[in-house]
Amino acid sequence: MQTFLSETHQVNVSHQTVKNFLKRERISLKLTRSVVMNRNSDSTKQLRFEYASKIVDGTIDIHRCVFIDESGFNYWMRRSFGRSEIGSRCYWNCPTQRGKNISLCLAICIGGAIHYNIREGSFNREAFQIFINEVSFAICIRIVRIILVISKRTISVWIFYW
Repeated sequence: MQTFLSETHQVNVSHQTVKNFLKRERISLKLTRSVVMNRNSDSTKQLRFEYASKIVDGTIDIHRCVFIDESGFNYWMRRSFGRSEIGSRCYWNCPTQRGKNISLCLAICIGGAIHYNIREGSFNREAFQIFINEVSFAICIRIVRIILVISKRTISVWIFYW
């Protein structure tokens, strides 16, 4: 901060002056977290609103939709926080190797679960195409339209059928 003020505004201040100013303005040092750009932009929010409006007003028949989502996890998932005495760090004994990554792909509709598949590793293109074919066979339909819905870090698939 001192260097920035000196180089951009030709103002020389001490470290303590900067520290006092930040404290007075109630600004503290914190861990930064990444946020995906454009996730909450005005245009994205408008598109979400328009899509939700189509569902609410009946333009999209929710009873003719199949929702597909994929979720991954690890056998060795654990909590990130723990408790210990004040002034000491919290440790936990962990295995030397991580467990296997597992993926679950699930197709559901208003009536409940239709089909699921659990596999080691993630779903690649071939595995996902096989899953879609299995879903189509499970509900004995001809798929008319597929919509990809991107939410958070995943892509959900909505299938419309006749």
